[in-house]
Amino acid sequence: MKTIATAEIDLGSPEDESDAAVTSVSPGAAASGRTRVILVAEDHFVNQQLFKTILEKRGYQTVLASNGREAVTEAQTRSPDLIFMDVQMPEMNGYEATSQIRQLGISTPIIAVTASALKGESEKCLAVGMNDFLPKPFKARDVFPVLDRWIDSADFEQEGEEIAELEAVDGEEESAAIFDFESAVESFMNKPEVVTRVVQGFIDRTGERFAAMQEALERGDLKTVGSEAHAIKGGAWNLSAIALGNAAAAVERGAHAAAIGAEEAAAADQAGTPLETLYQDLVHEFNRFAEHCRHHPELH
Repeated sequence: MKTIATAEIDLGSPEDESDAAVTSVSPGAAASGRTRVILVAEDHFVNQQLFKTILEKRGYQTVLASNGREAVTEAQTRSPDLIFMDVQMPEMNGYEATSQIRQLGISTPIIAVTASALKGESEKCLAVGMNDFLPKPFKARDVFPVLDRWIDSADFEQEGEEIAELEAVDGEEESAAIFDFESAVESFMNKPEVVTRVVQGFIDRTGERFAAMQEALERGDLKTVGSEAHAIKGGAWNLSAIALGNAAAAVERGAHAAAIGAEEAAAADQAGTPLETLYQDLVHEFNRFAEHCRHHPELH
């Protein structure tokens, strides 16, 4: 099992921030003085680092799990105060992991992290024992209210919690920017040096994903094509690479449309657009993003 240490990326010290507010008690500290622990179950590098930056800036200890199996183990061994659970992960998804965690008698609040706006998503999350939503893409201003609602709640109840219906992700409604550096820095708590490292890591890892996607296309493995595109979409949107995220979303929808059959696909968003064409559009957008970053003055 892999738990990514804080030292993997230098997030800097909160004391080094000139605009940091001086408070006597960190939000991440419990009344006993113990640093609160938050488990983040998320398989994508960008989203992992975004969570770490936001949570550790606020004083929480972050434990990362890269799939559902690791999440179940960490929930048992670390006794976290809160769990952010991505619903789509390899080996074991967030629904299965949450179900196992609840079967173990662990009542820690679990927040579903999802870019899906499918009808019935909230009911499915509630049915397995999740308690709230954090839609992707997200920024610190989206995470902090979730922390305020759940991590200090003494009257948390597992049964009967009402989950608001997830609204559609509005990433595609934004302008199709290649890369908005200022927005990315804002997301990563005004740490441009972290954005620089995360962008490079994202480019390296995403480049590796294309080989897997190409092989999956050739053998007709639509599930793998869709899951790889989903991962690229979430990372790109959280990095404010809107055009790349949109192209990945189109491949994800196209793979789903191809998988559900010709009759149902006729009503799907990407009906009539060959999946290979959508894939080539995604490759083009990735190359455009990578080239843009190579020449971006703030990333060097």
